[in-house]
Amino acid sequence: MGANNKYVTSSSYMIAGLKRQPIHTGIAITFTVISALIAAIPIVYIGIAIDELIISGLSNRFIQLCWMIVFLALIHLILYFIQGYAWAGVVLRWERGARQEFFDTLQKFSVTFHDQVDKKRMLSIAMQDIKWVRLSLNPALSHLISGLASFAITTFILSSINAFFGIIMLAGTPLYIAFAYRYAKRVEPVRLAMAQDMEQMTVISQGVFQGIEVVRSFGMEDQEKQKFYKTSKKYEKMVKKEGQLAAFYVPSIILTAMTATAFFYGANNVLAGTMTIGIFTQVLILLLSLEAFNFMMSRILLTLRGGFVNAQRIINILNWKDTLIEPENKTPKVEWTGDITFDNVSFKYSTTTGENIRYALKDFSIVIPGGSRVALIGGPGGGKSTILKLLLRFYDPTNGTIRIGEVDFRNIPTKEVRNAVSLVEQDIFLFRKSVKENIAFGRADATDDEIVEAAKRAQANEFITQMSEGYDTIIGERGITLSGGERQRLAIARAILRNPKILLLDDSVSAVDSTTELKIRKALKEVMLERTSITVTQRLRTLVESDLVLIVDKSHLIAAGSHEELLQTSEHYKHIFKRLPGASSIIDSNRVLGDVV
Repeated sequence: MGANNKYVTSSSYMIAGLKRQPIHTGIAITFTVISALIAAIPIVYIGIAIDELIISGLSNRFIQLCWMIVFLALIHLILYFIQGYAWAGVVLRWERGARQEFFDTLQKFSVTFHDQVDKKRMLSIAMQDIKWVRLSLNPALSHLISGLASFAITTFILSSINAFFGIIMLAGTPLYIAFAYRYAKRVEPVRLAMAQDMEQMTVISQGVFQGIEVVRSFGMEDQEKQKFYKTSKKYEKMVKKEGQLAAFYVPSIILTAMTATAFFYGANNVLAGTMTIGIFTQVLILLLSLEAFNFMMSRILLTLRGGFVNAQRIINILNWKDTLIEPENKTPKVEWTGDITFDNVSFKYSTTTGENIRYALKDFSIVIPGGSRVALIGGPGGGKSTILKLLLRFYDPTNGTIRIGEVDFRNIPTKEVRNAVSLVEQDIFLFRKSVKENIAFGRADATDDEIVEAAKRAQANEFITQMSEGYDTIIGERGITLSGGERQRLAIARAILRNPKILLLDDSVSAVDSTTELKIRKALKEVMLERTSITVTQRLRTLVESDLVLIVDKSHLIAAGSHEELLQTSEHYKHIFKRLPGASSIIDSNRVLGDVV
């Protein structure tokens, strides 16, 4: 998967989205410049009309000039509307594309990324930061382009009126821009703090909403309210500071000085008779129109510079370097019915800072025959679930290799791995969708009959049909409206429908009663035929019926063999087995009792 790295800077990220729609962006910029030009032309005609009024009174030419001013104002109004409409279309497409790219990129990253980056932070960036970048493009960037075009047009018109006016503009404009840039840099730490505070409020809110039962059961409502209040006050402080930056816009002094100088010079020329009242009026209105732009400039620079900060937060995610690399060469033919080989495999999880912690699996070597039923047993945190995650290529081993047949898992695309390997997880996750959609999650093309058949085999059809809408019943978030056993049976139905080559079960019958467990085991026994299955379990029956039992404890493989072999050779296995319900009768009689659970 690797790093994206196509965005080097914040500006490259913002411009890339505009480049993806060059026609619409070109239209928006063109109409922005034309609109600025048309806005200046009526001012020129106003000056001519004033001189005509002074010389000839209400002449026909004066009336024609008035109509021309009205006509040009209407044209400017139409162009301004088209400009606004065009920019709205551009930035809305940019925002939609940015969110889609962000979502698609997160889907490509390995589980390591999701281990290291807080999900609530991703939500804040996807919603808040992308919105702020969009606002920096429109209205901020669009108004900046319009303002700079007005500066250029005004400079040209004033220079054609009098060379001294041109000198004032050419001398003052670079100075204005330099001070404006310096001012904009002060925005960066403020906007970064605002983004981080908003992210923290999102984290606190989501944490409370998701864990509302825990919060209330421990009576922590007041503490959580206080925590949110402190963060929101910090955010308020940053917003206030941003407002103060907008209010005290120092570069405006430069433009005011330019206007005052031009006014003083023009007034002297009028008094000397070398400049008409109409031309003097043109100069004043043009300069005052720039003052209007200057009034907005502080907010424009705040939003635009802030957009760079938000864009950087986004590309820090998009450019994240993934440790799990997709193979670039042609995928070799994989025999999924072949043996699975763990060759001296070690693995470390990474923390949120990217640092590795202790080994979850260390020097693990075993050959699992194709088509066998394997049971994993051992203490908590021993590495059992890690084995399943490595087989799904959620991660690649830190050291060593995993092979299916003769093919290294690293040389198989993750999509192909997950089409062939299915997991029924211990912590069942169900989506806020219908029962039917949850079962068919891995098989979008599944028919209704196939979905019902999978549910029947997972012993789920009976409770599903008793629901208000049957298979169309919407399940609560994370399956909260279902019992633990019901969630597990739906997860098993989902795996059965997927019809995987390798089936992984992480203690998948822990939340069902004995009667239902026997029914599910019957269904799973049928599903396990002619395919490799690996089950994390503490259940006696699973151990007895497995072809191979692996004892994993403290990140190491302690022993491996059939149930009967381990009873003879492994004191560790005997110690575990004796503590399972019903085990003593099996050991005493040295036989398997079919009704023992």
